[in-house]
Amino acid sequence: MDNLIHSPGKSFVEKHTGPLLLAILVLAAGLRLIALGSNPPGLFSDEASTGYDAFCLLQTGRDQYGEFLPLFARSFGDFNEALYRYLTVPWVWAFGLTEQAVRTPAALIGTLTTGMVFLLCRPLFGPVCALACTLSVALSPWHILFSRVGFRAILLPFFICLGLVFFLRSLHNPRFLYGSSLAFGVSLYTYSAARIFIPLFVLGLLLLHGRQVWQHRDQLFRSAILGFVIALPAVLFWFSPEGMARADFTVKLDLPFYLLSYYSYFSPEFLFFHGDPNLRHSLPYMGQMYFFGLLTVPAGLWYCWRQRNNSRSLLLWLLLYPVAAALTGPWHALRSIPGAVVLPIISGCGIYQLFLMGYRKSRLRRINYALVSCGAANVVFFLVLFFAYYPKISSAPWLQGYRQAIQTAAAGPYDRIFVSDRFHVPHIFVLFYTSYSPRAYQANPLLSIKQGDWTYSGQKIGRFQIVDMAKDPLEGERALLMVRPDELESILIRFSGSRSFSRRGVVKDPWGRQRFLLLEETRQP
Repeated sequence: MDNLIHSPGKSFVEKHTGPLLLAILVLAAGLRLIALGSNPPGLFSDEASTGYDAFCLLQTGRDQYGEFLPLFARSFGDFNEALYRYLTVPWVWAFGLTEQAVRTPAALIGTLTTGMVFLLCRPLFGPVCALACTLSVALSPWHILFSRVGFRAILLPFFICLGLVFFLRSLHNPRFLYGSSLAFGVSLYTYSAARIFIPLFVLGLLLLHGRQVWQHRDQLFRSAILGFVIALPAVLFWFSPEGMARADFTVKLDLPFYLLSYYSYFSPEFLFFHGDPNLRHSLPYMGQMYFFGLLTVPAGLWYCWRQRNNSRSLLLWLLLYPVAAALTGPWHALRSIPGAVVLPIISGCGIYQLFLMGYRKSRLRRINYALVSCGAANVVFFLVLFFAYYPKISSAPWLQGYRQAIQTAAAGPYDRIFVSDRFHVPHIFVLFYTSYSPRAYQANPLLSIKQGDWTYSGQKIGRFQIVDMAKDPLEGERALLMVRPDELESILIRFSGSRSFSRRGVVKDPWGRQRFLLLEETRQP
């Protein structure tokens, strides 16, 4: 392992590793927890479904469809892994059904992952480089964004780190193999990308370290049995029709398409310039990583490659991180979530390598000064963009406005509240923002929704009813219509001469554009 020339800077870092690590973790927690309920704005449908499932589990021990303690939640017909829902239960108990309750587990897991990175990197690179890697993950735009939303995917990088920490330690103490098997086994219940990534990653680790692992074959076999027992329910479910529902909808089996998609996850456009085009997955005007990664990532790759220790496990992780995402298409930051940690780690190694060169050769110290200046400018740009600008421009992708519209409607003295079926899966927001009785909904859940077909009408939830405004009857002595602005004209034409309407509320986005109209309608005598 390379060592820096003895310097006051290195000595200071080594002597104060604990306080510096604590400061980085506090920074990581702050970036993930501040304004958590309002940034990202609104609440996406997957988050609302997760929150309502947690609410149902808290009150009844069953999910919204009445399934008792499911390992895989039906949600919108995709039957996704339920572990994140169970982690959300105590926060729903503490905060109620709110955006903050749904997102707090992600923020905490994201912070814990940052600490896990230090435990992973310190034995590989020493405390100074490990701190650089930890700071890199703490400040990573890719990781910060997904640590602030209630998506189950954020669990996968944590368990990858945990499993790898145990595995590398098992090379010296085979008892850690059991912890590694446990972590990798549980990871299969975190996010669908684990179905492909984890088996390939574990196989790759065994091939990389086969001689060392085989010396402890007894512990290896016993830990393999443990991992098999944990993984078996997941594997059996994957090959059921329900387990394949999401894959049948998203996976495209075409070799040229796959190769091009796989390449896209290593392209500068995705990593450093434009990122994922979906504003729920990435920020505009930047890639998934900072621009200075163009320099630090190659330097980090070189540094990891020439280390004579176990750092090549990180390179294996890097090569495998997009294997699942590439099956569905290019540039998808959520499905390639394993990259949100390994790429910042490699960038942190690159930062350390470049500073190492600067200390050894004084003529190269300008690289350090330029790197610090560029890095600081990149981080400031991201923070301003994310906390000041992003909540405004991403309001539509994050479906902002449901809470205000539904709670305003629910507070009124209306017999019936008709919600247009042209909104995106509106029933889940009615359930979430009204804290609708789990037992009442479990008695008559919406079963028709499935992958690729998210439109429906006729569903009744208390006073609310999802309807097709163009043809369904709107019966009620005193009713309220919740519609999209572009539906207003057709509604006026349909009921011309038979009903009159008065506007009772308008929900606008941060730019002043109308998103929800609340219309009180009365029959004319």
